Amino acid sequence: MIGVVAVFAAAFLACSDDAESPNDVTADDAGTVDGAMGNDGSSPDDAATGDADAQADADSDADAASSRVIFGNPSITTEGNPSGQPFANGYLLGHSIVTTSSFTLTRLAVNALDPGPSVVLALYADSAGAPGALVTSTATATLVSGRNELPVTSPVVLPAGTYWIAATYSADAKIANGNDNATMTAFTAHTFGDPLPDPFLATTQTSDQIGLYLVGTP
Repeated sequence: MIGVVAVFAAAFLACSDDAESPNDVTADDAGTVDGAMGNDGSSPDDAATGDADAQADADSDADAASSRVIFGNPSITTEGNPSGQPFANGYLLGHSIVTTSSFTLTRLAVNALDPGPSVVLALYADSAGAPGALVTSTATATLVSGRNELPVTSPVVLPAGTYWIAATYSADAKIANGNDNATMTAFTAHTFGDPLPDPFLATTQTSDQIGLYLVGTP
């Protein structure tokens, strides 16, 4: 087992915020005004009402987007270090994230380069610079290409501080990574489908950033 971890550690050592824009809302039901009446028989007042409703919906979407709190690496969406791919199954691995304010955690997220494997994400408290006690996790989900923002089993209020987000995969997975070789990462052997370790009992090392992040509300 030591040999396997050493091989993985060598590969992982080589490897290692943006809020989503609200959906644009179009007032399709406003109709095209043709003289005094719209082509659908609506009056200009009806069209104006439709425009106002659409704007209200857009404003609501914007408010929802602006109320999201994100910590971590949502902007890491590409393969910054190809030598660090794939992220091996048989391990629980991730890195630390510093939150600068208290918030309610609702989702854990990972940016995947390819779809396919299943994933479970977990959040751990910090213990003297390493992941310690399990805080929360997600249910099993199948990765899709791009952002995978998975609900936690129950929202939790997190004070500002250092936390560790980690992922375990059912098969080797291609996950977005950076190329900084300056991020504190952690891993431990873990069989996918087994209960998550608590505490983590990780090996830590400096490696590249990973497209992992936290999502919540103020």
